[in-house]
Amino acid sequence: MTVPPSRLTGLLTRAKAAGQPIVLLGIGNEFRGDDAIGHSLAQGLEERDLPGLKAFPVGVALENSTHVVARHHAKVLILVDAVSDLEQPLGQWGFFEPEALDSFIHSTHSVPLNLFVSYWRKEIPELEVHFIGVNIHGTAMFKEVSPEILETRQELLDLFSSALAPSR
Repeated sequence: MTVPPSRLTGLLTRAKAAGQPIVLLGIGNEFRGDDAIGHSLAQGLEERDLPGLKAFPVGVALENSTHVVARHHAKVLILVDAVSDLEQPLGQWGFFEPEALDSFIHSTHSVPLNLFVSYWRKEIPELEVHFIGVNIHGTAMFKEVSPEILETRQELLDLFSSALAPSR
């Protein structure tokens, strides 16, 4: 996993230039410390109300938000969730192939994420699906979010903001 800020900003800039609606679904359990990263990032993006981006904190019940992608006419879907690789630094983030989700990424979800990706691609054939995983090292109940994950959240918020903010 590598930190690819240029890949993210390129994706966002291209979608903005083409007028492609972007939907971000932030996945995570708010009661499990660092596991909340996707959910928390979506909350922060929702507050920033960036043009062309609809961000939804979906918690751990992604199945309750499958309709959101079609309702908002998404052309680009970004899923953000915690991943766990103890050999990688805490807070490091990267892109993973959506088709491979759950085959090499440890998941605590009751329904495999790759099933949702397959569903969306069948329902919306032109949809681009991207998965950003943020590396965490634990999911203990009621644990505080680590400083490293808060730093990663801020980095991602800034990248989204700089790529999607209205031109002046």
